[in-house]
Amino acid sequence: MKTVDRRFILSDETVNSFGFKVLTAGIDFQGYLSNPVMLYNHNFDKLIGQFTDLLVSEGKLTGLPSFDEEDPEAMKYCNKAEQGILNGASIGLTPIEFDEQAHEMKRCSIKEISLTPVPANENAIAVYSLAGKKLAVSDVSGYLLSGHTDPLIYDSSTSMVDIAILNNPALKGARQALIDIGNNNPTQLKAMLSPYMMSNKRQRYESDKTYDFYALNAPDELLIMQEREPARFEKLVQDKLALVRLTSGHLIG
Repeated sequence: MKTVDRRFILSDETVNSFGFKVLTAGIDFQGYLSNPVMLYNHNFDKLIGQFTDLLVSEGKLTGLPSFDEEDPEAMKYCNKAEQGILNGASIGLTPIEFDEQAHEMKRCSIKEISLTPVPANENAIAVYSLAGKKLAVSDVSGYLLSGHTDPLIYDSSTSMVDIAILNNPALKGARQALIDIGNNNPTQLKAMLSPYMMSNKRQRYESDKTYDFYALNAPDELLIMQEREPARFEKLVQDKLALVRLTSGHLIG
């Protein structure tokens, strides 16, 4: 690998061509570091190296490009970067938390980083769905505004609990107890918190809604469920009771 000793700005907090800004402090690049692929212009057919030595400073995320010396096309881009002809870089992100009113991407993870013909925030950054599909430019706004961001991609129990608390402040008193459960059994924590890990807007589109959701928005459906789907109804009740116990300061018995 040949590293160009010139730091590239990968993202800053200026408004991008999609009309929102990405908060640098909310960029999670730890997962990226395990597979730090560098593409050309967000094209997976053009894997040209890696971005290394990622640093956050003064609201900017920067990194050093390293090129695959055994790939003639990669070295072509390396030469252009060394000569200052190729100066742009851009992150390909997966949304985690998007603030519609502020037009801010508060949290996201990096899927890939690309060298591009123009700098990151002048170029349309790439946005990927949770399934890893690169979204067409025309689909990005609808995807973000529909609430299709999902904190469950976080592996950290603490992050999962804190995001669930944002969506359901009643869980705040059970924060440490929930974290302890997650540290011992992450699968159990995900199952408990999954209904609370999404925005209210997204809950309207989910089939597996919580007891509270039905009680507030569709109480008649609860009665029908109790009669026709008693097992499903009982599960909603038990999930609700388990969280009530935690918020009251008691561990699940």
